[in-house]
Amino acid sequence: MRKEILLALAAFFFMSLHALAGAFTEQPLLSEAEGSPGTEQTIDSKKMDVTGDGKQDLIQLEGSPYEQGSPFYTNVYLAVETKKGAFRVAIDDGYEPTFVLFDANHDGVKDIFVTINTGGSGATVNNRLVTFAGDKQNQLGVPKPLPVTGAFQDSYQIEVTLGGNGKTYMVNVQDRKADYDRLGLYVNGKVKEGTGIMVDPYSILEPIAVEGKDGFGLKGVQRISGAYHADGIGDVTSVWYYENGKWQLVSSHFEELTS
Repeated sequence: MRKEILLALAAFFFMSLHALAGAFTEQPLLSEAEGSPGTEQTIDSKKMDVTGDGKQDLIQLEGSPYEQGSPFYTNVYLAVETKKGAFRVAIDDGYEPTFVLFDANHDGVKDIFVTINTGGSGATVNNRLVTFAGDKQNQLGVPKPLPVTGAFQDSYQIEVTLGGNGKTYMVNVQDRKADYDRLGLYVNGKVKEGTGIMVDPYSILEPIAVEGKDGFGLKGVQRISGAYHADGIGDVTSVWYYENGKWQLVSSHFEELTS
């Protein structure tokens, strides 16, 4: 009787193991599930003529999510299928990659403008601008961030000078006196020598209709901060237009942040 009970228990144990194994094998592996790490997927897709032959081409932005449900993508690339061939352009890793189509170099053919967020403390973006006119891949490039210089001045003032037009702005930061004194930036209203400001790359770079010009250009926005990134004092906006094979600065200005 004891032997029969042991045999029955053993049989039940092995049947349970088999059932558990079946339950696990019916579930897809994480790397095989949609939106899971290591799974390449289409992030954005459009159809448009980007070669100038009058026929629609397939443009897709592909990448792999860093982890399930994450907006951060790795192995990002732009895939373009035309009537004559296929192209693949590597894009930086980052958050929420997307693209728009516009004629950046004014040749009558739409170009592909890719934007991807870096996710850093400054909330900056990376961009790629590519043309496929005539079934040839060429990088148009984007305008470099506007050079901006500046420094803290006595009596709780910050000086900001823009490259390009050389215009200088003075910002009163008296309302941050307690914070700046605590950080040691000021002593009795006198600024610590050599205390500069923080200038970020673009937080926004986007197509815009340029006044007085035919077609579109690009508008860039750069955040200017004081003692640390969260200490924003204003934004520099610059407008650019592609002409004679390069990006030309059309206008720029500084706008102080309002509390």
